[in-house]
Amino acid sequence: MRKLVLFILLLFSCHSFAAEQQDSVAKSRHRVTLYGDTEESVSPRQHGLIPIMSFTTIGIEPVRRLTIGVSYIGYLGLYKDSERKTYYQTQGIGGECGWQLFKAKKDGTFWDKGDEIDIRARYGHSIGGGDLKYDLYDAAIIYRYMRSVIDLSLAVGYRFINSHSSEVRNHSNVYLGIGIGI
Repeated sequence: MRKLVLFILLLFSCHSFAAEQQDSVAKSRHRVTLYGDTEESVSPRQHGLIPIMSFTTIGIEPVRRLTIGVSYIGYLGLYKDSERKTYYQTQGIGGECGWQLFKAKKDGTFWDKGDEIDIRARYGHSIGGGDLKYDLYDAAIIYRYMRSVIDLSLAVGYRFINSHSSEVRNHSNVYLGIGIGI
């Protein structure tokens, strides 16, 4: 519970900092903005393992349309074979780079002003003494619903996890992610 409260406080502090940045950007030519988001994703079962991943990202938009960020990765792998049921849990860090493909300038038939479509590439690596050691490679297309202070996002992507643990094989699959951001 304490981690959740700290995370919510972090999101709100990032939002107030980003709002101050946007006010100062309006007065200057240099447009660097700070953003934060969190995403939960789940993939279908492969080799008896269902990977559920959580990404918490803080990043910047150094130039228009380009985003660069660092992520904390939480990994939970629900494992089931004919003999046992268990789970693998580990943490990781990673980096991401994104590019805005489309941003609606006005309300239309399918889009409202501010909606956007982005592409993103990620790399992640496990840290600490978790149950699973891995390298993660990820590419996604994201729809962002940006109509209020908090943005909602829906991601569809492809993820490859190179496992360095003998108990779990490498797995690659398509995933669905839902996120919120500021």
